[in-house]
Amino acid sequence: MSVFKKLKGSFQTAQQDIVDGIRALTSTDSQSRNVSSKQINLDAGADLLYRFQTNWSLIYHGTSESAQSAEEVAGLLTSVLTVWDKYAESVTNFEQETRKVSGVFATLAQLHALLDGLQQDFLIAEKQLNMLEDICEEQDFRNRCLKEQKSLAVYKAKKESEVEKLKVDFAQLHARKMAEIESVKKMNLQERAEAFMSAFQEDVNYYHTHGHHDRLPVKTFLVPSLSKIELDQDSQALDSFLGANGGSNEPGNLESSGEGVYFEDDYITDYSVKEDVDFLEESGYNSSSVIREMELEDSFYEKTHGYDNECPHDEVTDGLERVDDNVCDISQTRNDNDPSFKDNKNNEEIIE
Repeated sequence: MSVFKKLKGSFQTAQQDIVDGIRALTSTDSQSRNVSSKQINLDAGADLLYRFQTNWSLIYHGTSESAQSAEEVAGLLTSVLTVWDKYAESVTNFEQETRKVSGVFATLAQLHALLDGLQQDFLIAEKQLNMLEDICEEQDFRNRCLKEQKSLAVYKAKKESEVEKLKVDFAQLHARKMAEIESVKKMNLQERAEAFMSAFQEDVNYYHTHGHHDRLPVKTFLVPSLSKIELDQDSQALDSFLGANGGSNEPGNLESSGEGVYFEDDYITDYSVKEDVDFLEESGYNSSSVIREMELEDSFYEKTHGYDNECPHDEVTDGLERVDDNVCDISQTRNDNDPSFKDNKNNEEIIE
């Protein structure tokens, strides 16, 4: 670019020098003509002038052609300069980009390393996502399990409440039936005791009135006593023995004469003496078996519920014990008031 500028400046300088030279020649010719017009040959001057004019015209035409050529060259140089400027700019840019190639390679290396790191991070992130998916599935499964456990607990509590309600109903029904059975037993035992007391009172009144017992012994196998043993009684030997002792038939000597002697079997009738077991067998009720069943039920209930629960059959058992104690007291009172019981007891001891 600078070379073409220099060439352009050289052409312009040459053109200016030619113009200045022509002007100088023209001014010299006029001065010499004015100084020595008389001494100069006019023909020689005309020839010289013609020569100068001819040269000047040639130079002028050459200069014009050179100026046109210079203008054409300048136009060509301008276009070439424009293209050259573009090429120079491209070369400059290329040089600048070439200088940046090392940095580009370094950047590419960094990007490659960064891509490797990103790939590793992507693999780790994928693993973490898989783990997160597994954890989410496990949490969902646990939530479902908790929901099912809650529903199961609710269902279990509902069924347990129903079972408790049924147990309470059954316990109330059992207590009611046991109370009915106990009331029936108490009534029967009370009737028994009243029958015993009425019979005993009648016998005592009869004995106090007549001085002897009028009931004949009745054989029974319901009460274990000496009545199970059959004794041969010889009334003649007894009468002879009593006669030898000088016995009489007076009321004070009735006991010594053998008249009105009291035996245990005198009070044994069809309605009087029966064992409690026989009475319970007839009524279809066995207190020991029922109490045992109730104890088993209580033990099962305690195992299932983990606490002790008072069973209503305890009151029934206490009632049975009180009734048995009352019967024993009545029997003991009768035995204490019955002289024949003492004799029979002595006879039993002798037999043993």
